Amino acid sequence: MSLTRSRTTFVTSLFLSYQLIVLLCTPFSVSGVSSLPGKGAMSTQEKALVRYRDGEILVRFREGVSEKQKETIIATHGARKTKQLKGDSGFEKLELAAGHDAKTAVLQLLLNPQVEFAEPNFMIEKEDVNPNDPKFQEQWALQNSGQGGGQFGSDIRARSAWDKTKGAPSTVIAVIDSGIDFTHPDLTNNQWTNPLPGGDGDLHGWDFVADNGEINDEQGHGTAVAGIIAAEGNNALGITGVMWRAGLMSLRVLDNTGTGDVGNAVEAIDYAVTHGAQIINISWGTEGESLVLKEAIERALRRNVVVVCSAGNGSQNLDTTPYYPASFGLKDLITVGATDNFDQPASWSNWSARKVTVGAPGTNVLTTQLGGGYRSVTGTSAAALP
Repeated sequence: MSLTRSRTTFVTSLFLSYQLIVLLCTPFSVSGVSSLPGKGAMSTQEKALVRYRDGEILVRFREGVSEKQKETIIATHGARKTKQLKGDSGFEKLELAAGHDAKTAVLQLLLNPQVEFAEPNFMIEKEDVNPNDPKFQEQWALQNSGQGGGQFGSDIRARSAWDKTKGAPSTVIAVIDSGIDFTHPDLTNNQWTNPLPGGDGDLHGWDFVADNGEINDEQGHGTAVAGIIAAEGNNALGITGVMWRAGLMSLRVLDNTGTGDVGNAVEAIDYAVTHGAQIINISWGTEGESLVLKEAIERALRRNVVVVCSAGNGSQNLDTTPYYPASFGLKDLITVGATDNFDQPASWSNWSARKVTVGAPGTNVLTTQLGGGYRSVTGTSAAALP
């Protein structure tokens, strides 16, 4: 055996050993257990809860492993393949038979030399945007003149930006969220249209929850995020987004409760990249340190796609209490914390001197509402605009 091959084998073994130790030391909780971050400091037990889809695993086999070998390995662990993830991840989703534990199956798979990597299908959840007064309010986040008792100038200087550009439909922004309600009159003209739709009907994006091309929003979170980004401006109607015009690509990964999983999120990220999105918005997160998700974001960044994510609403230090993707600390990932109308960090926003890139208005931000109309929302989702 050559020195190079020996070194490669050693590094591979070391990596697998490290992953095994991490998994053995990391408690998980199945999808029936809640682990939503509270506004105060979380207990050690609460911090340890990491939610995943009960009975689901994401696995990637090594290059050269045949389909027959894969089937044998999968069957040995009491599982069946449910799908090959779309895109460039190379991961497959497995479903375990009743009585088989995902954590145990992952640990066993990692010991198989034909398996490159495996992890539970971690859950992701929206960053709550809480409705306040539904009455129309001036958009202090874009131009703060002191309305509502705020501080003059505590805004994003939108008017100065509009002197240079107001956006264009050719700027494609993938909103990976609960979908977008394009029946809203302030959003309908900013809907992205796929120049080369496939035979499956992905004309304006894709619903990874229902696995079809029908674009809708059953929860409202994605519609609120989309309105902050690009509600149509200068149309004598409602509000304006930061961009007056844009191509909003709707990629639904969150269901009607605002919950989803990493498997669908990874497919959505890869879809956005391959279909020409210049910007990806991620206004959700997970306590699970998913390397599958990290890889997908890294693929997007390598393709020069701007990826923006919310820091989270747990009022916690991301350096000591991780929340992903914000805590990945990737060089070009833009992580956004929330500020109030005095240009001060919001008390409930996650923070970090190293991992939070920028702060932006996230308190009482007026935006589009599911089904029509407008509402004010609060959360790092409201701050995490492109």
